[in-house]
Amino acid sequence: MLVAFAVSLFFVLVKKMPSFLKCTVPVVLFLFTLAFLLFLRMGGVVEFRAFEGESEIEAYNESLEGKTELELYFSPIIEIDKYGDFSDISYYKYHLQSIFSDKAHTVIAKYSKENFEETVKHIEKDYTFVDEPVIEGDMLPVFTYEGFDFRMVTHEHISTSYPHSVYLIGINRNTSEIAYVSFENMDLDSISNFENFISSYCGWHHIIKERKH
Repeated sequence: MLVAFAVSLFFVLVKKMPSFLKCTVPVVLFLFTLAFLLFLRMGGVVEFRAFEGESEIEAYNESLEGKTELELYFSPIIEIDKYGDFSDISYYKYHLQSIFSDKAHTVIAKYSKENFEETVKHIEKDYTFVDEPVIEGDMLPVFTYEGFDFRMVTHEHISTSYPHSVYLIGINRNTSEIAYVSFENMDLDSISNFENFISSYCGWHHIIKERKH
């Protein structure tokens, strides 16, 4: 209603303008709007938060109403609660608010050598991974980034949900860590490079900086 009123008011004002302004004002408004949209797409408002350790994650979850973000963004595709025998855990939240909104959530769990191998066996048993490009022309979702060997989890709705929603599991055998990644962007059309995707769209350029502190 408010938008319709604003549009109606705009056309009324244009009709009352001198003839030499009637052409100029719409062009200026169009250019301003285009510049604003480009600004949002190139920059936007970034929210990045890091929660180190179970206590920080639990405190954050308690501040939320209803389901936790891990339940909302991972379940039922990835059930992180099944893999609780870790020695340390971190949760990273990355939201880029613009005309195209990226929502990415990463959990990185560190395990003892014994528990790591056991967890990897469970993952191989519990999940099926994509073994070919989901969309013709896209990259095969099997790649290595920052020591993590990533694969994309498949599910019954992947043909209609990809690339708007993506679930990745990355295994780092050098550090005995496993990364669980959830991503959403309803406007994304394709993923031609997964290394760039996880760095830029999933916020891992922020995560890497955070982990080096």
